[in-house]
Amino acid sequence: MGRDAGITQLVEILYLIIGAFAAITLHEYIKALVSHKLGDPLPKARGRLTLNPLNHFEPIGFICMILTGYGWGKPVSTAAIYYKDRKKGTLLTYISPSIANLMAGIVLSFLAGFVPIFVILDASAPFPVQIVQDTSFNFWSVVYNLLNAVAGANVAIAFFNFIPVYPLDGAKVLALRLSPEQQVKSAAYEKIFQIILIIAMFTGWVGMLLRPLQNVFIR
Repeated sequence: MGRDAGITQLVEILYLIIGAFAAITLHEYIKALVSHKLGDPLPKARGRLTLNPLNHFEPIGFICMILTGYGWGKPVSTAAIYYKDRKKGTLLTYISPSIANLMAGIVLSFLAGFVPIFVILDASAPFPVQIVQDTSFNFWSVVYNLLNAVAGANVAIAFFNFIPVYPLDGAKVLALRLSPEQQVKSAAYEKIFQIILIIAMFTGWVGMLLRPLQNVFIR
């Protein structure tokens, strides 16, 4: 019994790791791609115009994602000076990644919903309602749980990035509404805001705020 529980926990952690890598990679890649399409040469020059997860890996953000369900990737360097319209270009660059994550969450959740149908058609598979609890880790249980894990990670990182604290995208979007003087004042408190955010993540306050929204969206 203990051995089965240990294996189950390891597999769940593996799902979390795959979900985190997938969501973070998509998020940062879309940011790099949109900025690149708007005329910014920096993302491509810095090697960020790729789906290679290692190019978007940021240790602290990744660990936070695994432990709390929320995290971030290595920030993509962008230069708004290359955009025809700096404000619109910046807004598009930093809103598009979360939209892409939400769309991925919808598609993957939709696909997960079809798994019970395939289970019914597969005579060798367990009964549909048992696919999540099945400890033999058969093909369909792995597919179902993996789809849900990656979908959940995408939705989580999308909502999390609306928070206006660097390195999250919400900070860039908020900066568009601030005057240069206000931006300087805000930057002076950046580290404090980051510490407060991390404390809120590990004490569960971020989850209490965002998870109800995520659940409503997924359903």
